[in-house]
Amino acid sequence: MKIIHVSDSYLPTIGGLERSIESISKVQVSEGHEVVVVSSQHPDEPEEKIVDGIKVYRRQMFIQKLNVMEDPRRPFHPPINDPMFVNHLTEIFLKEKPDIIHSHAWSTISVINAAKKLGIPVVSTAHDYGHICAVKQGTFQDGTVCSGPELNKCIAHAKEHYGAVKGVPLSLGIKTTNKKLKTIQWTAISSSVADFGKDTSYHIPGMTIIPSYVPETVFNYSDAVKPQFAPEGEYICFVGALSPMKGLNILLQAHANLWDKGIQIPLLVIGVERPDTPDLSHEGITVAYSQPHDKVMASWRNAEIGVIPSVIPEAFGQVAVECLATGTPVIVAAHGGLKDIVQEGIQGLQVTPNSVDSLEQAIERLWSDKELRLKMGAFGVERAKLFTARAVYPQVLKAYKDTIMKENKK
Repeated sequence: MKIIHVSDSYLPTIGGLERSIESISKVQVSEGHEVVVVSSQHPDEPEEKIVDGIKVYRRQMFIQKLNVMEDPRRPFHPPINDPMFVNHLTEIFLKEKPDIIHSHAWSTISVINAAKKLGIPVVSTAHDYGHICAVKQGTFQDGTVCSGPELNKCIAHAKEHYGAVKGVPLSLGIKTTNKKLKTIQWTAISSSVADFGKDTSYHIPGMTIIPSYVPETVFNYSDAVKPQFAPEGEYICFVGALSPMKGLNILLQAHANLWDKGIQIPLLVIGVERPDTPDLSHEGITVAYSQPHDKVMASWRNAEIGVIPSVIPEAFGQVAVECLATGTPVIVAAHGGLKDIVQEGIQGLQVTPNSVDSLEQAIERLWSDKELRLKMGAFGVERAKLFTARAVYPQVLKAYKDTIMKENKK
């Protein structure tokens, strides 16, 4: 089978989306499929090259031609049709003659326009809430979970998040393209993504839930040496954007409360600094900014507990899978895709989102029970194996075959 993946961005742009496309593409190549990736122009990459048996095309989107991107290395396709990109896609589809197109993110809108003219089946994956949410998070600025999209509410939310110049067009774009998005087959990386907005006219019904995937290499850290920046002795670990939306403020308060009670647990915080990063200069906290992936994995491996207390409902939560893969139990906020990954009391604990008390109690419980941590850690490794690209590959292949069959019956 010849498969074309189309995405707003691809490696070397780093993110869960880009890594998941690379991971599944490598498995597909190893299974004998011919795989092509089409993405936007990247200032450091050629228009065409082959990497690990994957042919990669990069073409300019209209928004890139306007030179209005904040970071040209992190491009995004707006939620409207891009005639320039459609022309590029049409040319590549005619040349490559794929059996199936697997689209990702907002580039799906241009994919539909190019593929439908040529009669090529399309499967799109919702990696976040962006198929019906301009902000892609499904939450408001204060972390309140949105009950579902509605035009006026979405415009107000997007204006608050992006500003009026960017927010209003994005919201209107989502609304105007919604009907077209419903004409193709969809998968979602979690039940949270599939169910979002289910009581509204925006909802895309019939999404097949296929979890996001991580590479098998996440299991290569059983003997990883503790990084030099990590605290001495035992510690707990947070990895993520250093933002209140990731629950960092909740974690800091819970940690401070425990410290004041005499339960002085070293906390390692790893992530990328942001404009809203809180003050991290507290007793018992070590901060490591922008660490490479191998150092992050080594940090998970040597931690006693991982903590992912996101205020927003994560669409999936690859960091949770990575933590489990190292044999470290993890405490997660009980909403979004994290609930699909960590089973309460088995591989870790689920806590009430945005609750200092709930998180504090969970940390104290696990910290005081070494035997429980070891037991959960062992279960966590087995759980993580369900979320590798190779484990998920058969579900993806079935989605392709089902889509091709439906297209052939039309």
